[in-house]
Amino acid sequence: MSRISVELAVTGSGLPVSLVPSPSRKFDFLTCVTGQRVDLLCVLQNLCPQLPVNFRFCKVAHFSSKPSAGTIGPGQCQDVVLSFAARQQGSFQVCLKLDVLGHAVQRGCTADFTRLELRCFHSITLNLSAVCCSETIHPSPKLNPGISPTVTNATGSMPLVRSSDLSRCRAMAPIAVLGADQTRLHEHRRQKSPRAGGAEFLAFPNDRATSMRPASAHRQYRTIFTGVPRYRYVDTSYAFTEEEEEQRQMHRWIYADFIEQLRRTRLQKTDERQQDSVECDVDIGMVPSHGLVPPTLRISDLESCKISETNPNYRSASPAARCCCPNDVTSINRQVNSQVLSAVPSTSQEVADCNRTLTAHELYQVVIGPLSVDFGEVCVHSLCVQQLELVNHLSVFVWLQLEVDCPELQGSSPLCHVLPPHSLSTLPLTFQSSKLGHFYRPVSFSVNQRHPGQILIQAQVVPLALELSTDLLVLRPNHTWLAQSGYRSFVTLRNQRNHTAEFTWSPLVTESGILFSIRPATGSVEPYRELDCEIVWHPSFTSPSEGDFDLCVHDGNTQRLHCVAKVGSTSVQLADTKVTFGSVPLNMPSGVVPAGGQAALKLLFSPDSVIKFDTRVEIALRNMKSMELRVGGSVESPNIEISVARFQFQGVHAGSRRAIPFALTNHSVAAAQVYFGLAEHTDFSLVIGAEKGPAASVLEVRGNQTVDCSLVFSPTQVRSRPAIFQ
Repeated sequence: MSRISVELAVTGSGLPVSLVPSPSRKFDFLTCVTGQRVDLLCVLQNLCPQLPVNFRFCKVAHFSSKPSAGTIGPGQCQDVVLSFAARQQGSFQVCLKLDVLGHAVQRGCTADFTRLELRCFHSITLNLSAVCCSETIHPSPKLNPGISPTVTNATGSMPLVRSSDLSRCRAMAPIAVLGADQTRLHEHRRQKSPRAGGAEFLAFPNDRATSMRPASAHRQYRTIFTGVPRYRYVDTSYAFTEEEEEQRQMHRWIYADFIEQLRRTRLQKTDERQQDSVECDVDIGMVPSHGLVPPTLRISDLESCKISETNPNYRSASPAARCCCPNDVTSINRQVNSQVLSAVPSTSQEVADCNRTLTAHELYQVVIGPLSVDFGEVCVHSLCVQQLELVNHLSVFVWLQLEVDCPELQGSSPLCHVLPPHSLSTLPLTFQSSKLGHFYRPVSFSVNQRHPGQILIQAQVVPLALELSTDLLVLRPNHTWLAQSGYRSFVTLRNQRNHTAEFTWSPLVTESGILFSIRPATGSVEPYRELDCEIVWHPSFTSPSEGDFDLCVHDGNTQRLHCVAKVGSTSVQLADTKVTFGSVPLNMPSGVVPAGGQAALKLLFSPDSVIKFDTRVEIALRNMKSMELRVGGSVESPNIEISVARFQFQGVHAGSRRAIPFALTNHSVAAAQVYFGLAEHTDFSLVIGAEKGPAASVLEVRGNQTVDCSLVFSPTQVRSRPAIFQ
């Protein structure tokens, strides 16, 4: 039997995995307290336009993901929430693996029998970092609320309450404290009683056992009202001696110094890390803010320099200049305006002086301060100016030049000054940045183009922000205002930054709606100022009592204000239990029934047939039982008669007008409304009585009344105009 071989062509396409996490593969969580949770959003993008991607997050301690697994379609995105749930204190830096799953041949299968299984064939590593700190909770004193019988002799669990904290104990022990923090009856006795050197604590009525034998012999206990010191008894058999007390104090100091040293080391490492992060990537071997080493001082320089015997006067100089200048330097005799100073040497004397190489002693008398300029918190895209003082104690001209190479300080001008002898000037440094974060940059300067130095510039660029006086506003009724505006309150916006902040209030509309209004809805708050916004709740029977507003600061933060209207129980009574309409016309228009406050109920009845009615109207009251109102009356058909049935104007010239009078008579008892359909006939108008101008197309005629009217025809074109009015 011969074998026949057949060639089978198999084709396939291999595509790379294009699963990209955004915004990046590194996620830094905010610092939180043990037991809290911090969330960050991670967006997984499948850039492959043909195949879906199955993903799965591995489990890592203290971190979780939701959803932890799923499928992303071709060219689609999936939002994944990464959560950090701190269960212990410390700093966490972990690698979270994101597995990409696909169908592969099951392990252990033979060549004749194969089976596919879903397993990981590609992994992506996400770097997660978070810090969890502990929160110190100071327990509040649990005091006995009142005076108990002497048999129980109850003692407070934490009786160490200072005398200055008496006012906050009123809520914990109201019967014992009463008004002890406000009374001044025994003030003279408090002043005459001897005071101890340490802290004084309160002795409550049921804490006599603690005050009789305190833990420390030097601890002073006083009564609540009179301030009389409680008797203290110390058992010498169990008390510490003076040597033991000194030894205990030394042990406390050792641990306190050790903790303080750890704190200083930690702060120093934090400053070093912050400085390393803001330094330039290019290392030129120079330490920032240190400058160059000046020339060495020689004895010949001191002998050649003529020093005046007058005492120096540094009242007009900066603190840095007063500290840097020696006591034997000639005092400053004038202060020069920076706008008058020249930027470059112009005269022959200035050129000669500015080309000199200063000695170490002369260079010490040229003061530029402060050497560290801190702008503090500066809003983004805002200007902030700090003054840099230039002091020349020499008897020659000095040329100072600043080299600004960063765009944040390009607004500083002028950068060159020729200082006259014994003068003081100021150089305004203008800072403006468009990048958020910490700014840390050294600025170089030179004296006579020969002696370089550096000034450290620091700033913290922050976004625009407004502070709310409260994020929960409770509105209660005010009986002195109108019923529609009785629920109102105010919230204060504070601007603690150096730039004007523009804001907009955005209401959050829910399914039940929102009946809160705020004014002003948009506006601006000047730097270091406050603005009060008024919130009004418009009450109705079905209006929700809660609402939210988002305070959106332009190019800044967003905060939420929650408003709650407190509606108490009401008592409403009807002045009349029955209302009789009498004769009611047919086809009256519909109306609105207002509610709220002390208002008369106005019922509008719009019948569509001739009837007699006697019914009851149910009035539903919020938070109360509903009430009934009896309503009765009869409906009459309108009976309107027009004295002229056909209006014949004959010939009327274009541009002129002609009027035909007629009378409207209402033969019924009820009032009636008559509508003239003149909307499609602009050449016709209606005039009522002796009025000269045209009247409205709707006319109300009272019962048994006749109204004189006129129909006016004012043609604008030459043509025949037959018209039928309804």
